[in-house]
Amino acid sequence: MATAIRVLLGEVGPESTVFAPYYAATVVIALVCGWTSAAISALAGGILASLLFLLPDKDPARGPATIVVSLGLYGASSFVIIWSAESYRRLTLLLQEADKVRSLLSNELAHRLKNTLTVVQTVIRYSVNDQPELRNKLCARIAALADTNDVLIRAQGSSNFVELIDRELAHFGSSRVHVSGPDFNCERETLTLLSLLIHELATNAAKYGALATATGSLHLEWSLVSGRLDMTWRERGVTGLSAPGSKGFGTKLLDAVAKRFNGSVHVELASGGLTCRLTLQLFEPDHSDSLADAGSDHQVVAFPSASAAIHSSKSIAAG
Repeated sequence: MATAIRVLLGEVGPESTVFAPYYAATVVIALVCGWTSAAISALAGGILASLLFLLPDKDPARGPATIVVSLGLYGASSFVIIWSAESYRRLTLLLQEADKVRSLLSNELAHRLKNTLTVVQTVIRYSVNDQPELRNKLCARIAALADTNDVLIRAQGSSNFVELIDRELAHFGSSRVHVSGPDFNCERETLTLLSLLIHELATNAAKYGALATATGSLHLEWSLVSGRLDMTWRERGVTGLSAPGSKGFGTKLLDAVAKRFNGSVHVELASGGLTCRLTLQLFEPDHSDSLADAGSDHQVVAFPSASAAIHSSKSIAAG
């Protein structure tokens, strides 16, 4: 349709691009200053172009019809440009305002959730005050959930896996904890479950395993292929380990996470320490590629910042 109209206009007069340089100025002014300033600019540009370029041209091929067509085309094009730019500008302003409201509500929700978890911690402390081990375990797990929630709020519902690892393990020191694997993006539910799982493994290692001894070390390796996470948690330098008599919370959590993500878990108590191999189908194959691209494509071999980790047994400060 546009080509046909241009052909018809060309039959009337071939010169119809006198005003072309003013279109860009109209777009910019409309986006930055609004439709009123853009309309004034378009009108001024039309007058200047007519006086300086259109009317002084003595070309006999350019008659009154050509001038009328050029002015009409310029006016119609300027109207469409201003209308489109103004619509885009208003939509952008609405989206910015909606984003401010959403951010305000998100921060308020995070604040209330933090206060709620603080109350829960307080209730637990007073309710099981005569059982310090149980009290500390429950408070540490609630603190881990609070830390994960803070990360999700900052990342608007998702976060990178390496940030989770850094938060849970960096305070043990890079000389004792060695991690290697690609970074990738985790959605809310996935990050929450993985955070609890890593926190539980780290807590057990700090109390009974490699991180409880001066010479122990932890090696955490993982890979992500076609949405499947293969992770190996290997502790070394531990002696005197014995299998527990019954399934504890950590074992039940491992089984639950493996079942949730259609995976498998294998735990082995060797002479040097615990080895846990976990396979989880986190994403669909086509979805995993985009999530991996959202993270880092390099291999992680050290913690980016030891200060970025938060000790999981701390109390939650109500903001």
